[in-house]
Amino acid sequence: MESGIEYFEVVEGNIKAEKQTGDFGGPNMWNLCVETNNGWYKQVQWMNVSNIQEFFKTQLPVYEEKSNSVYQLQKHRL
Repeated sequence: MESGIEYFEVVEGNIKAEKQTGDFGGPNMWNLCVETNNGWYKQVQWMNVSNIQEFFKTQLPVYEEKSNSVYQLQKHRL
């Protein structure tokens, strides 16, 4: 069954927010990654969208549960 969560990433400067398609820990958990000296990204923290959003100008998508383990994007963000 499809969860409705899509892969998403935002890169700003040397940091990247990465949303995987799973809902482990909740549908709004993101990986915060930092670019290394060789150009690859290394995950440094797993955090909720409300915390990771502080590091990014781009508005990150937020999911809400539509039914049992099926999610949809929230239409309006505060």
